[in-house]
Amino acid sequence: MHVPQGIAYAVVSGVHPIIGLYTSFFPALFYMVLGTSKHCSIGSFAVVALMTSVAVSKIQAEYGDISTAVEFNNTNAQNVPYVPSAESITTVLTLCVGLFQIIMGILHLEIIITYFSDQVVDGFTTAASFYVLATQLREFFGLPNLPRRTGAGNLFLRFYDVAVSIVNINWATTVISVTSVAFLIIGKDHITPYVKRKTKIPITIPFELILIIIVTIISSLFKFNSNMSVKIVNKLPIGMPSPHVPDISLISKAFPNAIAISIVVFAVHISMAKMDAKSEE
Repeated sequence: MHVPQGIAYAVVSGVHPIIGLYTSFFPALFYMVLGTSKHCSIGSFAVVALMTSVAVSKIQAEYGDISTAVEFNNTNAQNVPYVPSAESITTVLTLCVGLFQIIMGILHLEIIITYFSDQVVDGFTTAASFYVLATQLREFFGLPNLPRRTGAGNLFLRFYDVAVSIVNINWATTVISVTSVAFLIIGKDHITPYVKRKTKIPITIPFELILIIIVTIISSLFKFNSNMSVKIVNKLPIGMPSPHVPDISLISKAFPNAIAISIVVFAVHISMAKMDAKSEE
């Protein structure tokens, strides 16, 4: 589950898909040892990915045109204004979220969760799902060069952009997307319950991972990228990246966004743990 979600939500966040695999591996591993809920598994989350994307856009906009962005390790380019990369910003944002959650733990700020009723959390996540849907429509239909929307009302502007550009859809990408959604719906809502009833074993078939394997093989055989102009992740680097110190100068810009993300992560995680606890009673 974490592998396909990590890749997808990395794209939503605006970073390289390999970053999603890193964030899928380490949180689940650490929470397995240090976590307090035996049912929750920490990993990528659509709402956090969306909030991260918004934070990246805001911070980059303060520096200027994103098209002139220079990578973190190449700031000596002449006559090119420095705009921090999405990876640099998300690294600092993650650091700030961790620091703020440590502070919340020390000060016992879990009392905040009392102001997040189940209805509030459900309403927030439902509304966020529409924003996630809007951000994914470009990839779903293979639409090129849609404008980046921020600020109030950007949800409706995103849907408008898709509607006026619908004549430019990539039909191969659209067919793959529709087929994939149908495969997941049939697998998760029909095949999995049937298997559980017949076998009496509480197993969950990883249809997301199966889908990625199948589509990757077919894409490689028929060369979707070169023959049908289907956008693909392409090769992922092997191994772990070498560690480096985050751009500390971005902390002041990232911390306000980190506070909001920290509270949302904390509230949703506690709500999930409570929901699982109720289902066991």
